[in-house]
Amino acid sequence: MVIPREAGRITYSTEIRDLKKRLSLSDYQGSVVIGSLLGDGNLTANWSKTNFSFQVAHSIKQKDYIA
Repeated sequence: MVIPREAGRITYSTEIRDLKKRLSLSDYQGSVVIGSLLGDGNLTANWSKTNFSFQVAHSIKQKDYIA
């Protein structure tokens, strides 16, 4: 059983803005990634912290919101 953690404070930090500058994404793609990170998305670092995987997760209660 997974015990949910309280969400941390969500901010559009300098770290997120710098990440967008380093990635070669269109404005639309960058907006989708940033919006997802501020919503239900998260980035997880690999063991060496050189790469990250992006994931968006929803609970079954949110099934009506998923397109």
